[in-house]
Amino acid sequence: MHLWAICGLLWLGGVEGSNVLMVIGGQFFNTTSRHHETVSSVEVIGEKGLCEIAGLPSPLYGMSAGRIGNRVLVCGGFYYYYRNDCYEFEPNRGTWLKSRISLDSPTAFMGGLDQGGRFFMAGGRNFIQGDGRQAKDWHYYTTLMEYKTDKWRKVVDLPEPLADLCMAMTEAGGRTRLWIMGGSNSPQRYKSAVYSLELEPSLRQLPSWKKMPDMPEERMWQKCTAVTIQGSSGILVAGGYYNGGSSMWLPLQDRAGNSLETYGVTRNQPKWEWLSSLTSERKWGAAMGYIGDKFALAGGGDYGDNTIEVLENRDWRRLNFTMKFKREFTAGVTVPSEWFPHCNL
Repeated sequence: MHLWAICGLLWLGGVEGSNVLMVIGGQFFNTTSRHHETVSSVEVIGEKGLCEIAGLPSPLYGMSAGRIGNRVLVCGGFYYYYRNDCYEFEPNRGTWLKSRISLDSPTAFMGGLDQGGRFFMAGGRNFIQGDGRQAKDWHYYTTLMEYKTDKWRKVVDLPEPLADLCMAMTEAGGRTRLWIMGGSNSPQRYKSAVYSLELEPSLRQLPSWKKMPDMPEERMWQKCTAVTIQGSSGILVAGGYYNGGSSMWLPLQDRAGNSLETYGVTRNQPKWEWLSSLTSERKWGAAMGYIGDKFALAGGGDYGDNTIEVLENRDWRRLNFTMKFKREFTAGVTVPSEWFPHCNL
C-alpha cells in the first residue's frame, strides 16, 4: 500500500503552509498483554486532524528529534538496548532511512532543541550494568552538541552530567541564550536547577553556563520552550515528573520589550510563576511543538496517552480528536503542513 494511503483523514481542506506537529515513536502499556510496547509509528497532527505516515525503521522511545532544513533527524533512544543510530525523513521521499550520521555513544533521554534552523542535544544516559537502581548502573553524559554540516559537534560541557532535562533558546536584550532545566543524574533524583549559556559570546570570552533562578519544584521528563504569552516573552515549562499536571512560566521581557531580569542583592529576578493546569497529567515525556501558531503537547501520560492539547493565552485546551497510538517518552518536531499534501491537516 502506498505511504499516503494509510493517512486517516479527519477533516477536509487543510491550511497550506501552517505548522503541524510530527509525533515520533514512544511506548505504551498494553492492558491486554500486560507489557509495555514500543512503537515505530509516526503521526502528523494539524489544527483539525491528523494522519499516520511512514514509521521509523525501528521502534524507539527516549530519542531526540529535530528539523534540519527540509528533513527531520531522529537520534539515539532505546529499544531493547540504547542506540547511537540516527534516522532521516525527507518529505520528497516520504519514508525514513538510516542516516550516515550517528552519535559517538549509545544515548537516550537527552535534552533536545530544534529552533531557528539549529538543532542541539544535551547530556543523556546509557545503562551500564546492575538493576538500574543505583547511580553506578548508569553513565550520564556531560556534553552539549550542535548539529552542523552533517556532524554532531561539541559546543561545551554541561555544568554537570545530566539526562531527562529540557532545553529552550531565547533571544532577548540582544543576546541569544540556550537554557537547560531540571533533569537527573541519579535514578529518581530529579532537579530544579536552571542554567543559561550565551551562544554568541564575544571573541574574548569562552561560552560558560550561568546559574539562573531554580524552578519552584524538581522535575524530569518535562517539556520547555521559549514562547510569548499575552505580549510578554519568556520560558514555558510543562508537565514532567513529578507534578505533570501543571505548567510554569518564567517571564523575561514585558510586552514593551523591557527586561525583567533585574538581579538585586537577593538575586530574585526573574521569577518563576505558576501558569495553568494541563488538561491531562503528562509526566512521562510528551511530544511538543507547534500546531498552527499554538504551542502543543501530545501524549506523555502515565503508561501512554493519546490526547493532544494546545496553549491559548494562559490556558490549555484539549483537541477533540486523539492519536492512533498512546505514547510516552515520544518525540515531537514542528514541520510545514505542505510536506504532507495528501494529509488534509
